[in-house]
Amino acid sequence: MMMLNQYRSSLKPENAEAIICLRDWICAGLEGQDVKLDLESITEDVLNLSVSDDPRSTTCSNSVGN
Repeated sequence: MMMLNQYRSSLKPENAEAIICLRDWICAGLEGQDVKLDLESITEDVLNLSVSDDPRSTTCSNSVGN
């Protein structure tokens, strides 16, 4: 990814570093949100699982899939 272009060709090193760090922090924050949403979704799916009380039954049902 090119951080410097015709409009940002004369940035001070401190400013270029700040822009790059900010981009990394924003991207890391977004990735963390995806993981959190996935974890919440999986947790909800597990909580929605129901197991039959019949010991002869070998099937489980998931209300999400029905």
